Amino acid sequence: MADEGVYSLEPEEPEGGGGVTPSGGAGPGGGQSGGKGGGTAGGSSMGSAARGKPGSVAPGARIEAGGLLDDFDEDADFSDPGEGGVAAKPGAGARGPGVYGQADDPELTGKWPPLVTDASVVPVLGSPKVLGIAGGVLLVTAVVITAVTNTSARALIPPLITLYEGILHTGTGVVAAIVAARFAERRVNRLDLVAARMLVLVSLFLSIQNLNIPIPLKIEEHLLAAGAYYAGVLVLFRLPKWETGLIAGTHFILWVLMMIGSLMYEVNRAAPAAGGG
Repeated sequence: MADEGVYSLEPEEPEGGGGVTPSGGAGPGGGQSGGKGGGTAGGSSMGSAARGKPGSVAPGARIEAGGLLDDFDEDADFSDPGEGGVAAKPGAGARGPGVYGQADDPELTGKWPPLVTDASVVPVLGSPKVLGIAGGVLLVTAVVITAVTNTSARALIPPLITLYEGILHTGTGVVAAIVAARFAERRVNRLDLVAARMLVLVSLFLSIQNLNIPIPLKIEEHLLAAGAYYAGVLVLFRLPKWETGLIAGTHFILWVLMMIGSLMYEVNRAAPAAGGG
């Protein structure tokens, strides 16, 4: 048997003891007519087949080659195109990111874009240290503004509440950024820088909120503070508007939840005790 993929032709002896040789001559049992007629046809077909040229296969020749499945790997993994599976069609594009269970899942490969991009980090002024100092100055400013504008009988309580809210909602802002990054399919990075930015934003919000502008509506401080906060998120994070909205919206929801908890505590404290003697 010949090597796999190589074809060989082996003529068989014709019946009757005579016939034609591959060269076209008469065999031992053949006559002159066999030598001329059969030799011409047989020599043409067999000669061309022996030289690898197109031609008719001589009668009685057989083809010997390896089986088609001799080299088939029974352990081949057809789920991976690199292991013998079906490759993607040209022009079909890559598989969509974010589909769980695929090899190109960005959550597994870590190829999600970062929350804090290099373009959003301003040299020197954008470092966590500088932003932390700026946020601390703004928070102290908010405490002073609260102490000046409050009309409470307990003068120290409102400034302390402002200080407490500044620290507390810096933390809720970091949580909001993490939650928003998850929904936006971004990788959370540089938490120190995220916290410093949130300290600046929350302190700015509290400073404006406690200005006590003399307008009867009593809502302008909150609207101005919210607008300044949103503009600050746009400037500091430099993300698309809908992702900026995710951060601001999630932070607002967490802020409201904390306020509801405080209000429930105050209502429960102010309620008269049930029962009596």
